[in-house]
Amino acid sequence: MKWLKTSYLFIAALITGTLSLCWRTLLFLIDLIDGGDDENDHAPTDNIIHYNHRTGEIDPVKRADGLYDNNL
Repeated sequence: MKWLKTSYLFIAALITGTLSLCWRTLLFLIDLIDGGDDENDHAPTDNIIHYNHRTGEIDPVKRADGLYDNNL
């Protein structure tokens, strides 16, 4: 029984390590294809802030209903 448990834990660790290696390889290949030019992006979407003029709050999502049109 002790050998069965040990072999099960060894196989589980081997499968987990293999899946982790495959995931890291996949992420590396996607980053290689993507080019990794995020720093030189001319229109980064991370810094866009939309101010809601009706509620006075900041919303990270641009609404299509004209919510952010400043018609004062």
